Amino acid sequence: MIPAMWRCVLRCAMKLLKIISLADVANAIRLIKVMHPRLPIPSIQGENYERIIEIFLEAQKSPRKRFSRLISLMDELKIIVLNTSDCLFWAIITDCDEVYNYWEPLHLLLFGRGFQTWEYSPAYAIRSWLYINLHNFPAQLMFPLLASSKAAFFHTLRFVIGFVGLSADICLYESVSQRLGNRVALLYMIFNMFSIGMFNASCAFLPSSFSMIMNAFAMAAYLQEKWFWAIFCTCVSALVGWPFAAVLGLPIALEMLVFRAKRLGLRFILFSMASAAIVLPALYFVDSFYYGKPVIAPLNIVLYNIFSDHGPDLYGVEPISYYLKNLFLNWNILPMFALLSLPVSLYVYTRNTYTVVGNQQKDYIQLEYSASYWYRYFPVLTIYLAASLWLLIFFSQPHKEERFLFPIYPLISVLAAIALDSLLRVSNKLHNLVILVVATFILLSLSRGIALHRNFSATLETYKGFHDHFMVKQSQMDFANMQVGKF
Repeated sequence: MIPAMWRCVLRCAMKLLKIISLADVANAIRLIKVMHPRLPIPSIQGENYERIIEIFLEAQKSPRKRFSRLISLMDELKIIVLNTSDCLFWAIITDCDEVYNYWEPLHLLLFGRGFQTWEYSPAYAIRSWLYINLHNFPAQLMFPLLASSKAAFFHTLRFVIGFVGLSADICLYESVSQRLGNRVALLYMIFNMFSIGMFNASCAFLPSSFSMIMNAFAMAAYLQEKWFWAIFCTCVSALVGWPFAAVLGLPIALEMLVFRAKRLGLRFILFSMASAAIVLPALYFVDSFYYGKPVIAPLNIVLYNIFSDHGPDLYGVEPISYYLKNLFLNWNILPMFALLSLPVSLYVYTRNTYTVVGNQQKDYIQLEYSASYWYRYFPVLTIYLAASLWLLIFFSQPHKEERFLFPIYPLISVLAAIALDSLLRVSNKLHNLVILVVATFILLSLSRGIALHRNFSATLETYKGFHDHFMVKQSQMDFANMQVGKF
């Protein structure tokens, strides 16, 4: 029998062979090596800023400016299905809240019994039943087919969660490709495919994972300037998922209320009101029905965590090193490059060259303060600010949990991809360094994934074996319940 470690390595190799042909590999390597020039920056004399943006967007939509698809739609579907399948069978449950605060309430809705935690007590009411019912809807559709096997039901629902999450990644990949360039999009896709952080978060039944997915959809809409969907996804992320995820709507707010307030300020207000009008009534009526009293669960979460005497500190405090270790374990070397993405990309964006005697090229920095000049750089700046603000908030909180960083995982991939792309634009001689960074990231990620499955998958494997044994010898067993944990 093949050991689990080598099965994992073999599966990863097979996945790559299925997704990427030799021609695709050659094109990807060629793309990483080649130093692309910056896209032209519109400079139109006598036109106001809004007109400049309109002309720029029209140019982006023209056939000559339209991005070339590096990955076909069929390959995108392969990536979604195969990566979701890997998460489905190999990812472990990393947080007890996933079991007791989400799988148990869903079990209650499906089978009529389930464990209740204090968060679902009407006295606190800090968990939203609307979030549970979003998963209950596909679960009810699958229930007639899978009711006889809870294990199959569990894995199928995880597949649905992962499929939606990876669909969000594909949407963000295409938006990054259009707005920031093909090479940035390719690096983003590679990082997301092999990241252990995304591997753990994409199939997790947790509000923080839900906020991560909705934030990916929101950022995809933001980069394509689909303002209503950007605001709506952020609203759903904050109200249905996790209220603190509203912080990640900072890029949208800055773009619409600061950089382009004259044209988009009113739209921001109207779209925000429309999104709240869609989400809040459903949230209020569902939660009030289940709790038996008027309840707005996101408000209760904020009141409990921020304005109560003890807040979440009651459940343990950790030093800053806790998050640093988590970032390294889940993303290894990428956070360092994500941190450098702003200064490196800013240097690349603002530098110019001039010719001196002997046809030598030298760089110099020439700053322009016109809005049209900085338009293409706004997404880099705002995404960096959103991720930095998130880290600042949660690093400063005494109570720390790994899942609190889930919502910014896609942003880490985007920023790291921008940093490596910028290094290639600084000097074409750095392409070997970039390839080394990508290879190191992949190897460390695979190593971490193998270690997680080998050392921490005992519970899932035990339950799989127990389920199979129970189904075969059900008639010979004389007990109805199995006690797990302390009693």
